[in-house]
Parts: sequence; structure tokens; C-alpha cells
Amino acid sequence: MKINSLKLKKLLAVSALISITALSLVFLGCPPSSTDGGHTPEDTASSSPENFTPALTTTAGEVKLTWDAPTDRGYFAGAAATAISYKVYSSSSDISDVTGLTPVYTGADLSFTFSGTAGESYYFAITANNGGADSPLSKTGQFELVLQLHLDPNGGSGGVATTNYDSVVTTAIPAPTGITKTGSTLAAWNTAADSSGTYYNLQGAITLTADLTLYAVWSTNDLAYTLINADAQYSVTGGTVPDTATYIEVPGYWQGKKVTQVGNDAFKNYYDLMDIKLPSTITSIGNNAFDSCHKLALSSLPNGITSIGQRAFSGCTELVLTSLPDGITSISERAFSSTSKLALTSLPDGITSIGKSAFYGCSKLALSSLPDGITSIGEYAFQRCYEIALSNLPDGITSIGKWAFAECSKLTLTSLPSGLKRLEERVFYYSQEINFASLPNGLEYIGGWAFDTTKSSFTTLPGTVKTLANQALSDTVMTSMTIPASVTSIGTSLFFDNEVITEVTLEGEYGTLNNIFGTGDTGKLATVNITNDTSPATLNGDVFPSTVTSIKVPASAVTDYQNAWGTTLGAGVTISAYSP
Repeated sequence: MKINSLKLKKLLAVSALISITALSLVFLGCPPSSTDGGHTPEDTASSSPENFTPALTTTAGEVKLTWDAPTDRGYFAGAAATAISYKVYSSSSDISDVTGLTPVYTGADLSFTFSGTAGESYYFAITANNGGADSPLSKTGQFELVLQLHLDPNGGSGGVATTNYDSVVTTAIPAPTGITKTGSTLAAWNTAADSSGTYYNLQGAITLTADLTLYAVWSTNDLAYTLINADAQYSVTGGTVPDTATYIEVPGYWQGKKVTQVGNDAFKNYYDLMDIKLPSTITSIGNNAFDSCHKLALSSLPNGITSIGQRAFSGCTELVLTSLPDGITSISERAFSSTSKLALTSLPDGITSIGKSAFYGCSKLALSSLPDGITSIGEYAFQRCYEIALSNLPDGITSIGKWAFAECSKLTLTSLPSGLKRLEERVFYYSQEINFASLPNGLEYIGGWAFDTTKSSFTTLPGTVKTLANQALSDTVMTSMTIPASVTSIGTSLFFDNEVITEVTLEGEYGTLNNIFGTGDTGKLATVNITNDTSPATLNGDVFPSTVTSIKVPASAVTDYQNAWGTTLGAGVTISAYSP
């Protein structure tokens, strides 16, 4: 067969090109394909350790070095590496090559504590090893093994002042330079920016075992400080701070002693005061301390406070406290009266007494219960607290003052404490959702208007009640009432404006009956029973309303009653024998 010479030349050229290309691929490092189509990876070093960081410890001359594992662990023995070990190096100069250096640490941990000489400088470097070659270096800059004391202006002006110490030292805090705050005086230092840490006097002694930052504690200029408690502590008052001030800062330390008290009348009538910084050292707030600070909008008080004086926050209409310090055991007279935005939902468990008008007019007070330990509640204590929603009172209460719960429209009480002896005048007046179905045994006195405009429906009184004051049972929804023989004093207009009562029973003996039922709408009262008194009492005034048609008395005394009362009562009233 004859082959065209031109075609043969082209065929030989293509074959030569393929051979050259294959040979080139070999020289370029491309391994030939295996029979299964895969290849074996070459060993490669990992990437460098990450976040290599030095930090002083609490021991002089020590530095703790920490780092994170490399992101790329590389390949070893033909597979992705898993185990990584580390070598840490130290030097007095910058480390660019570890040749000739001996590692100060070799291992798999991610931290190492280096011991050097306090006051000297060190450079550190680290490599990672996956079993093959070392990774590139990670390193630090110059790191000095010193203790540093930083003085932070903490809201003032000027930079942080830093002092270096070569080793653990007890020293006086250096006087700061360039740290100021407009309108304020530097009072002390504290280890926390919010003054919740340890206080230090301005140039007091301090022992440094590690780096430390002290934060400036400021006092508003012209506050007055008075020594108290055997000159061991200070009380603060407004001094000559203008009563137009809107913000006041009280330090926890002054001249080396704690400030523990806001004094009597401290900021009374500071009408423009909107905020005050009170330190955690405060344990008591004096009488009238913030009285009539109408713009004061505090949302919390230091938790160490155990005493709040009379009228301390009276008239602070912007006060928005939602809780009180746990250590408080009593609420003083008018302490929070007329603080219309006070939004407490509970009181501290340790409270045992609530003073006169303590929460008067606190229209946003939203208490749903009172602490079990309370024994007394003063006059007007919760009057006009429209949001308190108590359904019961602690059983240990033995005294509730007049008007204490008047005009509390969300009270839903149905019972009273068992030890209660007296219900004073208007104690539950106009608290329209109250419905007492009974009263406790032991109760001796019921004051005027005590249940007025409530839903109280009880029909008997305990045999311990001795006195019913004027209008004691007025404007209730009881349909009948039995007054026991224990009652020796009955006031006038007893059932004033009770529109549903139909029958009243008197079990006692009375020489004189005054205007018991009196004026007002008792339009359904038809029957009065006198069960035991065989001697007709002297009637003084309009004792019985015109609606009464039947008076029943002991059978043996019917004639005596008819003779004594018949003319006064008129023909429309029948006097007949009582039968249980």
C-alpha cells in the first residue's frame, strides 16, 4: 500500500507533540494518574498558631501566653493532620528565626506560663508542628514584665495616668495629673467604674500584685459632709449646691471614710433635680431628704439601704421605683406620699410596719400582696392607691389606721386578719369591690363609714364588738343585720344610705336609743327586732325611719312597749311579740 509522504509527516509531528506534552507534565510535578483516578497528597506544614497573646499574672515576673490552634493543620503521612504540638521561644530581642534558640515550652496545650525577671522586656514566638515540618512563626512584640497602676478619669477629662512597678509593691497611690471634671471634686478611687468595687483614699496605700485600674469617684462641688457614728462615717446634704441643680453625684468615700447617710432635708425642695447618683455605701435616707423634688426620676435605690425617713420622697411625682431595698423593715410616715408614678409591685419581705400616709396618692402602686410579717398599717397609708389589687391581708396585722385603704378601687378583700381589734373611721371607704362576708372574732370597734360604699354583705357581728360609731355600717349591701348584746355603744345613722336592708335585730339592752337609723335612704327597712330588752328605751330623735312597719319585742314586754312608744311611732307601726 502506498502512503502519501505528506500525511506521514503530519502524523509523525502530532505523535511527537503528544510525547513532549506528557514529558512536560512530568517535569512540572503533575503526578501521573493512579489506576483508581486518585493521588497521594504531599506532606505540608500547618499554618501558624493564632491569637498569640501575653498577659501578666498575679505573680511578679510571670506572664501567661495563650494561643489558638492553627486554622489549617496541613498534611502528614499522606493524610490531613490532626495532632498539633507547639514550641514556644523567648528572647531579649525580636525573634525572626529560631535557629539556635531552645524552646521554653514544648507540648500540646494552648497556654504556657513563662517565668522571667520583673522589670525586664521579652519577645516571644511560637510554632506549630503536625508531625512533619514546623509552621511559620507567630510572635509578639516587646513585652515588659511590669505591674501597672492605671488611674482612669471615669467620666472626667484627661487621659488614663499609668505608673509602672517592677515587682509586687505596697505603695501610695500617686497624685493624678490632668484628671478633672467640671463642677466636681475628686473624692476617692474605686476598683470598679460604677463604684461597686473596693474604695481607696486619694493617696492611700495599695498593694499591687497584678495590673490594676482605679476609677475616679467624683463629688459634686459644694456638697456638705458631716461626721456621724462616732466620727467613723459621713452624712451628706446639699450644702451650697444651688437648688436649680439637675444632677448631683454623691461619692461613697469622702476624706477616707464611707458616706453612709443622706441627711435630713438634704435636697428638700430641689425642684429641678432630675437625677442623683447614690453610692452603694448608703444605708439610710433621712427625713424630708428629697421632699418635693418633683422632677427626680430615680428608678432604683442602693440595695444596702435599711432606713427611709419621714417624707423622704414625698411629692416626687416623677419617681419610678419598681422595687425597694431588701433590708428595709418599715416604711415611715409619708415616705412616698403623692409619688404618682411609683410602680412598686411588691414590698420587701422584712417590712413589719407601714406608717401614716406612707403611700398616700400613689396612683400607680400595683401591689398584689403585702409581706406576711406586717403587724400595723397607719392612717391614710394606701388611700387613693387605685391600682393596688390585694385579695387578702396578712393575718398578723393587729392595727389598721383610719382611711388606710380608702378609695382603693381594685381591692377585692373578702376577709380580715384574725387578730384585728379595731376598724377605724373610713378605713375601707369607697373601695367599691370589697365584700366582707363576715368579720373576725375579737373585733371590738367599728369606726364611722368603715365600710361605706363597699359591697360588704355580712349580716352578723362578732360577739366581741363593743362599739359601733356613727354611720359604721353605712352604704353597704347587707340585707339584714343582727347587733349582738356585746355592743354597748351605738352611734347615729348606723345604716345611712343602705338601700337594701330590710330587717335589723338588736340583742342588747339600751336605756336610750338615739338616731340609730337617722337620715339617708334606708327605704326598705321594715322590721326591727328587740330580742332581750324588756324595758323600753328612751327614744331620742327620729330613731326609726318611716318605712318601719313592725317592731317586735319580748312577749312579756309588748304592753310596756306599746304604752311607751305607741304615740311616738304612730298608728302605722305594729308592736308585737318577737319569736326567733
